[in-house]
Amino acid sequence: MPSSAADDDEGRSSVGRPLVDALLLWLPPLLCACVYLPSIQYSEWYIDELFAVLRNEDARGETPLQQVFANDFWGNSLRSGWTHKSFRPLSVLSFAWQFRLLEPGLFRPQPLRA
Repeated sequence: MPSSAADDDEGRSSVGRPLVDALLLWLPPLLCACVYLPSIQYSEWYIDELFAVLRNEDARGETPLQQVFANDFWGNSLRSGWTHKSFRPLSVLSFAWQFRLLEPGLFRPQPLRA
């Protein structure tokens, strides 16, 4: 049976359809992620994170693990009246691991952009 022009058009469109679908699926998130590309090379601290890391015993790895989960990001007890309630234990632990894994002379705290 001879093929018609309509059949040829359907064949071409069905071949490119998965590519178009993939492009429509991945392009918006990739474009949104491009906004954050400059932060990959940004190595400065934001506002007072340096103060929170270098003066925070939890972030320096000088307190027991239980204490990290009882304090806020700044090292203040979550039960005290003076706290921002900024509970970020994984950030604090990442700084503590940097202090423990790197030698004291080699340590240069790095900002965590999450």
